[in-house]
Amino acid sequence: MLATARWCAASALARDESRGMHQRDDRPETDPRFDRRILVGGLDKVWTRSDYGHALELAS
Repeated sequence: MLATARWCAASALARDESRGMHQRDDRPETDPRFDRRILVGGLDKVWTRSDYGHALELAS
């Protein structure tokens, strides 16, 4: 459970916009440039990177 919490926090910090449950006061809107997944992993040292393989199709 601790690893999941670390991954959630790291991916939230890596996303520079509001999306889903991650809402930012300084950037309240979504940005189409970030329609990519954020990959996250690691146990002792958590890493993040953008997945540029395929754009996401968001349900509206």
